[in-house]
Amino acid sequence: MNYMELVQQLKKKQVPRVCLLYGTEPYFIQKLKEGFYQSVVTDPENFITYDLQEVPVQEVIADAQTYPFFWR
Repeated sequence: MNYMELVQQLKKKQVPRVCLLYGTEPYFIQKLKEGFYQSVVTDPENFITYDLQEVPVQEVIADAQTYPFFWR
């Protein structure tokens, strides 16, 4: 999927279950992160982004495998 296709899906609130953003243009990645945020976030405390240049992938996996304390 390319940038424009994903932007259109986010505008329609059709969000992929998993999405990996990568590339050399930080502007486009930031715009997509904002689109995800506007499309899906109802509780900002439950939204996490990682920069894998700063955070080890093992930490990301551990966070993904951690069960929430309070489930609504």
